[in-house]
Amino acid sequence: MFIREQWCEADYESLRCRLFSLADEKYRDFHKSIVPKVEETNLVIGVRLPLLRQIAKEIGKGSARSFLSSAKNDYYEEVMLKALVIGGLKGDFREIAQYIADFVPLITNWAICDCFVSSLTIVKKQRREFYAFLGEYLHSDNEFFLRFAIVALMNYYLEPQYIDEVLAVFNSIHHEGYYVKMALAWGISVAYVKEKEKTMLFLRDNSLDDWTYNKALQKIIESKRVSAAEKEEIRSMKRK
Repeated sequence: MFIREQWCEADYESLRCRLFSLADEKYRDFHKSIVPKVEETNLVIGVRLPLLRQIAKEIGKGSARSFLSSAKNDYYEEVMLKALVIGGLKGDFREIAQYIADFVPLITNWAICDCFVSSLTIVKKQRREFYAFLGEYLHSDNEFFLRFAIVALMNYYLEPQYIDEVLAVFNSIHHEGYYVKMALAWGISVAYVKEKEKTMLFLRDNSLDDWTYNKALQKIIESKRVSAAEKEEIRSMKRK
């Protein structure tokens, strides 16, 4: 168990030993294959995400902030643990927003980005504040800063109160990064499922580049929540 009121170097080394004891070589090789170039920034131990979530929950029962002050970034799993622990923080929004801001530069691949965003429990209680917080990242030229913001909009703001703003933001983003374009396509496909009429109007009149637009159509067609008739209509909208 990693419930600590105060983390010290010995505690952290114990955690690292635990991570290595959970290493799964086949999973490590698989994960490296689906997260390209991951080891350019962090070595991969090969610990499955459910196990990391379990450890993060244990850490959160003690002093998560003490852990974060001790946490290192040498291994992919260490960065992911940090993401999960920050995601579970409770307290003042401004304090937690600073932890989030400090973490975002550590996002160097889609897996850490998407897992981090989906773990942010503070957003549900501070939705308007977090929406404003995302503004800085939505205007960034950094590929993963932008993906972080786009995935956050997709996760938390595709609902009647925000849908018009979100689709307008999606339409305003023009970036050549693959992971930005994929996030936009994914976000638009989820918007279609949740707010079909408004998203269809958006699809008929937008300034998306052809690749992102067609990828969004593809993802809508792949959805099990879209009818066969709707899929045929969506297919007919593909740009040549």
